[in-house]
Amino acid sequence: LERSPPPPQSAHRRMANVPDHVPMDEKVCIPVFQQLRSNSLANRICFDCPNKNPTWTSIPFGVYLCIDCSAAHRRMGVHITFVKSSTLDKWRKDQLWMMVAGGNANAKAFFKERGADLSVDRRTKLTSKTANLY
Repeated sequence: LERSPPPPQSAHRRMANVPDHVPMDEKVCIPVFQQLRSNSLANRICFDCPNKNPTWTSIPFGVYLCIDCSAAHRRMGVHITFVKSSTLDKWRKDQLWMMVAGGNANAKAFFKERGADLSVDRRTKLTSKTANLY
């Protein structure tokens, strides 16, 4: 199963001196997202559908979503998934680390390794025992 490469060292350096609770400057966040997308082909395709160049994210799962799927995630509620734009929203360090540690390839590999069916509807997938472990 494909896994994303380890988090890039430059992402670590960019975020090293930023406190967890302080929203980070776009000059820090945008290069991190660009690097994460360039390092993994899976991050260039929506986690839930085949749409390309997703710019929305689900922070608890550390995955990239297209705008249509992000709307579906938003409707599920923040107790299941919390959606943010990688280009429009402010990010805290702890939230950005979820994306650095996660990624679409890692999430899909985790689900598949545990026998989860990724083709089921979103709510079933994101409220499953496997999703809770992730």
